[in-house]
Amino acid sequence: MKELIRNKSFVLGFIFGLIIIGLLNKFTADFSQVVTWHCYRELYGFPFLQYERCDGDITYTHLYWLGVIGNILFAITFSFILGLIFKSIWSKFSSKNLK
Repeated sequence: MKELIRNKSFVLGFIFGLIIIGLLNKFTADFSQVVTWHCYRELYGFPFLQYERCDGDITYTHLYWLGVIGNILFAITFSFILGLIFKSIWSKFSSKNLK
């Protein structure tokens, strides 16, 4: 595991995965604005809903803790897998036995 964390291509893939998930969260915040009969709702979170805000006649905010935990676990898992893919591809291209 220590070798994996020290591998630059794995770390690059892991950070790239976190950036992708962060951008997807940002874009869901921009595109998930809903107008209902009593308020203007904004929903945040990818892939799970983690925050909801409503402004209008009724004003409230709600933080969904299971969504926050699910999004964190999803981001770590996705980034770990992407890091392994980066490491695998990088090792194939940097192999001395490449013909």
